[in-house]
Amino acid sequence: MLTTSRLAGDRYVNNILAALSEIPSIIVQQISINRIGRRYVLVMFHSFSGITLILATMCSSYSGKYYWLKHFSTFFSIFGRFSAAGSFSSVFLYTPELYPTNLRNVGLGMASTVSRIGSMISPFAATLADHVFWGPAAIFALLNIICTIILLTLPETMGRELPTTVEEMKSWVKDKKGNF
Repeated sequence: MLTTSRLAGDRYVNNILAALSEIPSIIVQQISINRIGRRYVLVMFHSFSGITLILATMCSSYSGKYYWLKHFSTFFSIFGRFSAAGSFSSVFLYTPELYPTNLRNVGLGMASTVSRIGSMISPFAATLADHVFWGPAAIFALLNIICTIILLTLPETMGRELPTTVEEMKSWVKDKKGNF
């Protein structure tokens, strides 16, 4: 489920569909990020990504009994890729806006470092999938749900002046303006 070669159907068609799913994802992200807010968009994309990973895994696990579920698993996997692409492009806009001027590059650097660590670990997910097929999807879905919960505690940055000092950043957290 994590790679297009493991999905039902032709691997080349799946790869094209997965790659093409990123185009509407970026369009949706660009339109919605300035209309409904950065945090809400991230919550939406992370939630959809986690849910579709769970659904894809469930469909895949029951596909031996019901063959047609393999196609639903492929659909949910591609929609999960759509959501992950939107989330990835949104996080690099939202993250620097949370930090004051003197820490902004450090915050963005930390986000970039964590994403690179995830990229280094991801090849081992295929090995885990050979032993426990639902393992990688469960881990990634859980991480998406954790990200969603954490995002709900952070302030919305849309329409606000970026913080210039640590004190301003702390007042954002105390203010809770823009939170659910």
